[in-house]
Amino acid sequence: MSSEAEFAARLRLWRRRKGWSQLELAGRAGISQRHLSFLEIGRAAPSRDMVARLAVTLDVPLRQHNELLIAAGFAPVWHETEFAAPELARVRDALDYMLAQQEPFPAVVVDHRWNLLQANQGAARLVELVGPVAPDARVNLADALVEHLHAPRRFTVGALAAFRLMPLFADEWQTIALARRARGLETARVVAFFSMTRSLLVAAIRRATRLAVAMDGRGFADPGCHTFARPRAFARRDWWLIASSFAVATLATGASIALGTWRFLLAR
Repeated sequence: MSSEAEFAARLRLWRRRKGWSQLELAGRAGISQRHLSFLEIGRAAPSRDMVARLAVTLDVPLRQHNELLIAAGFAPVWHETEFAAPELARVRDALDYMLAQQEPFPAVVVDHRWNLLQANQGAARLVELVGPVAPDARVNLADALVEHLHAPRRFTVGALAAFRLMPLFADEWQTIALARRARGLETARVVAFFSMTRSLLVAAIRRATRLAVAMDGRGFADPGCHTFARPRAFARRDWWLIASSFAVATLATGASIALGTWRFLLAR
């Protein structure tokens, strides 16, 4: 696939996720609909500034912004900083303060893959239900729910997808409000609130239907065996446990033979 075709496919995907027409996106981005149409069918190659303008207009996350740049043939401009980096010390302090306000209720900070980044004491007690956790261990909440607490696989994956889609509700609510204003309808009254909520519910059901079809296509509805197992490395203490178990069994067998009480399994 050429860079123009790959960028065109990603641009169409992001525009459809927002639920915008080509005319609406072109108006918001300040470009002509004809040029946008050429970009979406691969007849025109975007410049770096055009990619940035479209990404900002579509509110594309920075990680996917880099993917758009790479698809268009440009080098990525955004760099990911580790959460433990010194530059984010003030951010971590602010998050610690927010988490402390939730005590004694559990509250956590996770990344886009549900890896646990920060937690308050209430959440730490909850995580310890799955077993002791090393101070520097990386904890993935989705894996912990499935592997240790034996939560239903479909529930866990569905909850993860729901949390990933929650930020889209704000965008859809704003779009509905703009559509009502364009039609000259009120947006601040109680009746308008229920009407907008009904529209948001319809949009959520449509999105959920598409998501369910996509998940079924990837095998989530298959009644067969699925696993979230991750490879576990044997540490030195694990080998010590195995050796100790064999030693105890050997000593017990030797003692029973010496005392004359040894009987083989099922022997009379």
